[in-house]
Amino acid sequence: MKLSLFRRVSVAVASLALTAFASAQTLQFRATINGGQEVPASGSAATGSAVMIYDVGTNKYDLVVTLNNFPTTLLSSQVEEGALGAAGTGVSNLGGEAVYTRSGNTLTATFRNQTYGGTKLTLLRNGAALNFATGAFASGEIRGQLIAQPKRLYANVDVSQERAAFPANANLASAVGFGAAVMTYDVGLNKVNLRISTYNYNNTLTASHYHEQLPGVSGPVVTNLGAGTVANYTVSGNQINGTFLNLTYSGDPIKLLSGGAYLNFHSNVNGSGECRGQVYSSEETAGSRLLNLSALGAVGAGNSLIGGLNVAGPEPVRVLVTAKGPSLTALGVAGALANPSLSIYDSAGRRIATNEDVGALTGTELADIYGVPTNSVESALVLVLPPGSYTAVVSGGTGSGTALLEAYDLRNQATVSAGATGTVAEFEADTQLLEEFHADLKLAAERPQFAARTMKMTPKELELCGAPAAPTESATRRAMVPPLALIRR
Repeated sequence: MKLSLFRRVSVAVASLALTAFASAQTLQFRATINGGQEVPASGSAATGSAVMIYDVGTNKYDLVVTLNNFPTTLLSSQVEEGALGAAGTGVSNLGGEAVYTRSGNTLTATFRNQTYGGTKLTLLRNGAALNFATGAFASGEIRGQLIAQPKRLYANVDVSQERAAFPANANLASAVGFGAAVMTYDVGLNKVNLRISTYNYNNTLTASHYHEQLPGVSGPVVTNLGAGTVANYTVSGNQINGTFLNLTYSGDPIKLLSGGAYLNFHSNVNGSGECRGQVYSSEETAGSRLLNLSALGAVGAGNSLIGGLNVAGPEPVRVLVTAKGPSLTALGVAGALANPSLSIYDSAGRRIATNEDVGALTGTELADIYGVPTNSVESALVLVLPPGSYTAVVSGGTGSGTALLEAYDLRNQATVSAGATGTVAEFEADTQLLEEFHADLKLAAERPQFAARTMKMTPKELELCGAPAAPTESATRRAMVPPLALIRR
């Protein structure tokens, strides 16, 4: 069953709508099928492609297969477990020609609600493949490794989740911090790209981690992110942004993908944790959606340009909000505001983020984001906003003039989502999330301050949080598919 959800980010009267499909913890796998992946290589001219949508929670999958230039009768097909370049063992029988549809030399088939018969972790680590056998090649004529595609995850962070785990901590009564995080996770590579924003964090951020446990329960640390002093964090008053790219996840990927992990933020006042956010699998896909929303208006003494931002639905949004003035002159706008400043307020009227001048962009993440002001005295904020209502305010100090308030959704098209009864083929062309994931890996290589670091826990952290969980098979196994496009077995 699909449930449509709508998210809006609006400035003035404009609105931004996203359509989401609520589903379980689904992953997409893709396979490029050919004879070169057989052991030994078959030399067959046949090729093909496949898309699998796998539900981590139910261990069910949908599969669409297309085989081209395949004139001979298909004797059997199966899902097998084996690394690229190694012989595999069958774990799920798909059947022979009778379950496929033939049109000339092309075979197609759709398999619904199939149970995966192998080891879940092996599949997640790119250790499974599709194999197709014929009379001439009884052990397989063509084969395709199933490669996991990056998955979008998110966390809404607040104090209430911390109180549920530590109800006796009286210090949490005065804590008001909240925030959100968005992530892309490639389970095959076991790499996470993580972005965090926290607000009203009035104490000192002394530590932050991924933990593993269900909501309302304290669990062990599995990945250390560090204190607010690490280069990955930017602290501006009580507002904190964090960027951790190419981060190796040290825990269990199944728990991370299925709601069994959380982000925890510790402080000098609340050592066991001040606020936390359970990590969930995003099941949104973008519907009709505006990429840029804007409002032009006059700013002067006692008069600000105000726009409403509303994030509806269960998931946070990473946004760029800008206030422009001097650059409008080149566009023919007379009397542009000389030095606009930008502030964001939450629904309680608290100012949660502010920027006076964007400054020099060289070497910053802002330099790579479309829509960021190029004039150093204009203002910009890049934030991960949890669901809720916000107000963006552009002011000009003692100056007056015309200003432009803009908001951009920085997320590319969301990850595919379909349950075991959903439509698979519609997601086959979705490559934007994969491109986004690898663009972040490139950014980590070019800008070391955003690359995640391996950090040991301090004695105080060990005392408060416990030792990291013992490495599991999922944490220690390397990705089973090498970076080469094809390896002969």
